[in-house]
Amino acid sequence: MTKNFLFFLFLLSLALFSHAQTKEMFPDGSRVYLWADKVNLRSSPSKEGEVVANLRISTPVKILDKSGERYTNDNGVDMPWYLVEFEKEGKKQKGYVWGGLLSIVTSSWQFNGTTQYLLVGMDSYESPGLFGGGFMVKGKWVENNTILSSVVYEADFDINFPADESHLMVDLMESKLLDNMGKIFLVYDPDNKYRVPSKSVLFIANSELHHFRSVDSIFVPEDSKGKKDMLVVEFYDNNHYKNRPILLHEHAWNGIGLPEGERTIFRDQVKLYAIPDTNASVLTTLHFDDMLTVYRNTDNEKVDKGLSMQGLSMSWVLCSIQKENQTLVGYIWYGDFSMAEENIITHTGKTLKIRAGLKKKLKYSTYVLEVKIALDDQLLQTLPFTFISVEEQSGPYIFPDIQVINKKLGSIQHIVHLHRAENTEGSDVINDVYLFYDGIKFHSIQIPPDQSYDLKYEIAFPEDKGGEDGKVIIYKLTGWEGENRSLYKKYTWDGISFK
Repeated sequence: MTKNFLFFLFLLSLALFSHAQTKEMFPDGSRVYLWADKVNLRSSPSKEGEVVANLRISTPVKILDKSGERYTNDNGVDMPWYLVEFEKEGKKQKGYVWGGLLSIVTSSWQFNGTTQYLLVGMDSYESPGLFGGGFMVKGKWVENNTILSSVVYEADFDINFPADESHLMVDLMESKLLDNMGKIFLVYDPDNKYRVPSKSVLFIANSELHHFRSVDSIFVPEDSKGKKDMLVVEFYDNNHYKNRPILLHEHAWNGIGLPEGERTIFRDQVKLYAIPDTNASVLTTLHFDDMLTVYRNTDNEKVDKGLSMQGLSMSWVLCSIQKENQTLVGYIWYGDFSMAEENIITHTGKTLKIRAGLKKKLKYSTYVLEVKIALDDQLLQTLPFTFISVEEQSGPYIFPDIQVINKKLGSIQHIVHLHRAENTEGSDVINDVYLFYDGIKFHSIQIPPDQSYDLKYEIAFPEDKGGEDGKVIIYKLTGWEGENRSLYKKYTWDGISFK
């Protein structure tokens, strides 16, 4: 009898422990906010329930009970229905609301006498697989039941599955030493012990809400670890989890954004728009090889939505340029930039400008890449090449690289190698293009793309193994490690062209 009683107590303690460990995203009695707008509150936990009220975004409701009924929307978000209490026209009322319409984490503050909100909700869910998946979340900056700005991004904080068994928090920060930087938010699971880094950073700047990155901590100039005109982020190194060394990254802030570097315009007659929309006002028109400062492309729904031209779907980029003693800040479509560039000083002191950019998409993973060559400010040539790329949701993953190589070939003055940036030295070449400058124009040779693991190509110049005077030779390599070598094609330079 005693043993049975002790066993009963053991099972009871396990049940109580399990219950204590269960998280609730919206526990009974909690005050939460509507993340969606014009939300129908219903008489029963079902889409067929009678509508008892229609409420605006950011309206607060009190959770009374979680229903046993669940619903999965067309975006894959699965959540239960909740019985809530709300106030309308001075009267308290009750109704059921689907959990996917509630803000999973909320921050509020006062601005010019009104309350503003950050509301974060679940935008979509896809079962994790080989090419990603999980929750996409959407942050909304709201005032007077109106969305001022929003951002959609992949959740870089922990959301359990089912999602209603998660618990999230948000910390609010701000800095008076970062020009045009408003509120900074850190969204995280306070019980997280595994995800590294663990906190999602959003911020308001220049009247837009942005998602920055995931961190473990972030510091503004006022902090002891902060630096002037910098956002300093701290995170633990994923590769050394046991002792978890701390890494610091510094990101400059200049009042416009986080400068990432300078880029040149690839196309001609490119418009700089006030906002990322081709119907917006045009600040100025740019031309081939104009240089702009580009900013780290923090996620923003307007920017990320991008634009599709010639089959190329790419995002917008925030950038700035000096024109007539003023700084113009606007947006340019990513496809209008050079993706790779190189300058060569000729023996006459002039500058050969080599720029590579995308022209169009032919079919899945196959793109036309153009190379434009100018001598000082005069455009000499435009050469098209077909490239095969890894396809991603956000667009082509080509990232070409241009290198001047130190090889000799008769009267050729300069040899340039255009290739995928992720390629390594050696025979593992993909879509490689070699450009040869004879003092007047460039000539080209393109190596075929590798067909499989056991079929590759290799190029040989006169001084290389297998090379011949006055010739460029392409060899075919077969076998798992390319151990079998055979002639594929031979090009002879006669001083005017390749034969």
